[in-house]
Amino acid sequence: TEGERVTSAKYELFSSYDSAYIGADIVSVRLAISSYMGGAHPNTGIVGFNFDVKSGKKLTTDDALAMTGLSLADVVEKSKQELSAKLGDAFFPEGTETKPENYETFLVDKDSVTFVFQEYQVGPYSSGLQEVSFKRK
Repeated sequence: TEGERVTSAKYELFSSYDSAYIGADIVSVRLAISSYMGGAHPNTGIVGFNFDVKSGKKLTTDDALAMTGLSLADVVEKSKQELSAKLGDAFFPEGTETKPENYETFLVDKDSVTFVFQEYQVGPYSSGLQEVSFKRK
């Protein structure tokens, strides 16, 4: 019919690993999963897969904290300070509250443990994914 427009949305699901660390003690892989289901932009989430080489055990947030020698409260405080300074008025502090689930996505390398905050967790989409790194002891 004249004036009628037919459009079809293109839906996508894409995943890739974009970094990996293979050390004598830890194997860590960052998996990015992006989906587009219509709307203004795709959504991307990060999954950290971290394993102890000797036992094969998947590492937990408690294991990540032990690698830094810091408590969850210490990590929360530094994360709030760093993200608040970086994001200013766009910072969503509730995404850094002292809840283990806020720190369950992490990656490990030779020198650091990096906690990854998902889209919208600590700031708007336009701010992108945020990360805060801590030195391994």
